[in-house]
Amino acid sequence: MTNNEPVTLYAYVTSPYAMKVHSFLLYKQIPFQVYYVNPTHPERELPFGRSIPVLKIGQKARNDSTPIGLWLDQCISERPLMPAQVAVKNRVLTIDQWVSEHLIPSIFFSVYPKFFQPSSLRQCWPAAMQLGRCVAQTTHHGFPAGLRYLWPLLLNRAAFIRRLIEPLAAKKTASEHRKSVLLTLENKLQSKSFLADTEHPTLADLSAWSQIVGPYQLNLYHMDDFLNFSNIRLWVKRVAAYLPADTNKPPLVPAILNPRELHF
Repeated sequence: MTNNEPVTLYAYVTSPYAMKVHSFLLYKQIPFQVYYVNPTHPERELPFGRSIPVLKIGQKARNDSTPIGLWLDQCISERPLMPAQVAVKNRVLTIDQWVSEHLIPSIFFSVYPKFFQPSSLRQCWPAAMQLGRCVAQTTHHGFPAGLRYLWPLLLNRAAFIRRLIEPLAAKKTASEHRKSVLLTLENKLQSKSFLADTEHPTLADLSAWSQIVGPYQLNLYHMDDFLNFSNIRLWVKRVAAYLPADTNKPPLVPAILNPRELHF
């Protein structure tokens, strides 16, 4: 990568996977821009494919959040996301897998409205509506009129979300699962500054951090629940110190959405 190659992240502002890559870029301190793709026809705006996120550096592009992180380390050696030691690298990848299999599904579960369950509607409907508002306000080239109000229905019908949460819904409620996942994260941080027991944040920390901070800053209903866990709360601030605000680096959640501050 040369200094004059433009870097663009193609994303939805509400995508957990795009949030991961956004955090990688902030940590790497790479000047970049974010292009919020229209979800009604993403293939028209993405460099290739239909899946978010896509990162484009110069004329090269990659998709899938974790492979993008590994690619970034190949392109820019400074501030590595992955440690050099094989054993520590394996720990990082194991934690990143836990984020994908547990922490991210806990977010989807918390915003997925089940139309024939009143308790689910009460808890999930406000968050689903907020997600629609956030996408509508950030999508380039406009958003179909009224589609934001149908966002709970679209979430309910999204096949990949169903696949993520159906195994969970058979065992626990959304709030029970979320509390269990946060407790696991709290325990992973016991007596550690960072998740892989390193001196600096790694890909694992940024993957998990973005899933805590992103929904919180989007003002999603009940996504301030991590504040009840002291290890998580301190770790969030610790990681944030490595991601200073910079005019060349768009924040995880844009100012137009009036994000919650991390002052707690």
